[in-house]
Amino acid sequence: MGLWLFRILRSNRRAQCPPPTNSPKPQAPLRPPISREPRNEQTKCPLFSPNFPAELRISIYEAVLGDRHRFMHVIPFDDESNRVGRRRCEDMACEGPTWQHKCFGTWLERRRSSRKRKFTFHSSDQILALLLSCHRIYLEAIHILYTANTFSLKGARGILAFNSVTPQPQWHQIRYLNVSTIFLTPQRYWPEHERFPPDNYCQWSTSCETLQNLRGLRSLHVEIIVWDTHEREDSTAVEDDALVSILEPLNHVSAPLFEIEVNIAIPETVLERLGKRTFTLVVKSRPYDRILFPL
Repeated sequence: MGLWLFRILRSNRRAQCPPPTNSPKPQAPLRPPISREPRNEQTKCPLFSPNFPAELRISIYEAVLGDRHRFMHVIPFDDESNRVGRRRCEDMACEGPTWQHKCFGTWLERRRSSRKRKFTFHSSDQILALLLSCHRIYLEAIHILYTANTFSLKGARGILAFNSVTPQPQWHQIRYLNVSTIFLTPQRYWPEHERFPPDNYCQWSTSCETLQNLRGLRSLHVEIIVWDTHEREDSTAVEDDALVSILEPLNHVSAPLFEIEVNIAIPETVLERLGKRTFTLVVKSRPYDRILFPL
């Protein structure tokens, strides 16, 4: 009876609040990958002359393309175009979950007595301008884009979208990664939830498999909020099976520095089921914006 009533209420809420969308954008035809074969060596260009050290060029590339102190958010558009945008974080002072940063483009439109959540994301494509200015610069600097940034992904969809648009050589060059997500329990209420938040349990397992293939990964930080659907303030109401479904796929991912931040203490019964862990657990509760992201 409780499960039936919950589904009715959830469907009514969906009908009242249609999902936010970006205006569709025509897709350009797919282009072949950029060739890594040498072309014009640009020998007459001062930047590539023998008098300009290669080390100095690399320093310039790192200053333009990399930033270890601010996230590089990678965000899939919601217009069914399979496009993925990128944006340097402008909200590092936010104490809430990373996926609630204003950089992700979610905002609240107020209309007299009503409020509506909307999504408008603008990708900072000028980040790639240097790489696309010259074939030789691209060959020398493309790896820096992936090795000198901390990429920030929102939930399972963010991981899968980023993987889908990243060539495999560059995928394995990623060194620093931050993933932020939220799950609700019981798991049977939210098995394949489409609209984030909360995250999709089925997609989560698949997305963690893609993280296993990050051969160059040095640091992985995963932020997880887990709440019971009905008892948000009672951490003991969160079912063990859901916690295992969330943490077990991550136990197959490895990195020299791998930390999982979760808002509740994980019960010993769950830790025993996980066995030997590849990650360190940290308990931390972040302030949650319930007005913009009601659940």
